[in-house]
Amino acid sequence: METSETFSIPDELPVLFLANTVICPYAVVPLSIQSEESKAAIRNALMRDRLIVGVKAQETDPTGIATVCRVAKAIGMPDGSLQVIVQGLERVRLGEVLQKNPFYISRVALYPDPQTSDATITALQETAIEQFLRLAPFIPHLPAAVIDSMSSYETPLMVAYVITTFLYTTSFQQQRVLEADMVKEKFEIITTYLTEELAKRELGTQKPTKNQIGLESAQQTNPSSEFQQKKSVVVLGKNGTTHKDVTLTLRNFDLGGYQPSWKIWSCNQSNITGVFA
Repeated sequence: METSETFSIPDELPVLFLANTVICPYAVVPLSIQSEESKAAIRNALMRDRLIVGVKAQETDPTGIATVCRVAKAIGMPDGSLQVIVQGLERVRLGEVLQKNPFYISRVALYPDPQTSDATITALQETAIEQFLRLAPFIPHLPAAVIDSMSSYETPLMVAYVITTFLYTTSFQQQRVLEADMVKEKFEIITTYLTEELAKRELGTQKPTKNQIGLESAQQTNPSSEFQQKKSVVVLGKNGTTHKDVTLTLRNFDLGGYQPSWKIWSCNQSNITGVFA
């Protein structure tokens, strides 16, 4: 017998600020939580209804658009970090900040996407799926199940958010899709990006990076080995955001039986929170 969960979303929730990360509705995303503030917010959610607001670090204005998430898994690691799996549920607007310490709590208001469909949206959806499947070989760690299920998602909105979650693009572009109020506008942003990326690859102007080639090689020769690479990430601090070069280590974490298709990176900087995929 199938069972389903329903959620009553309260009007105030703990907030998780994420560097370089946008969580969309329908997405299941792994997070590497390092900061004490973020870990406190996660623990608070676990003690209550497991609900938390995931928001891109720069989206801290009173009307910022974010996503209510359910904390599905939270595993403490020997290095003190939390490895967390969250599921995006619904769009919300951030409101008044009610608490800043030891973690943020803000008022939230549901801001659901309109579930619309017409001939134009259907055509855009079909174009986006066709382009996404052509780009799929160039997307690192794209689960095969996503490709196999692409034509069976129930609504155009679900298709838009699934594609956005796996696009190898900037969090700025993903935030634009999340904030767009019409499904048609979301698909226009997505197809514009996909068109540009396909042009680069099909014209041979962009090939797999050395990091991608090295990562695949390391995984093939020793799947349990660690693999490191340097990346520049955005760090949220008291005086705003800055870029910092960090070393990310690919690890195989035991997530209590949950086997995500994403690869989870740990970071050598204790004050950085986010998804490293």
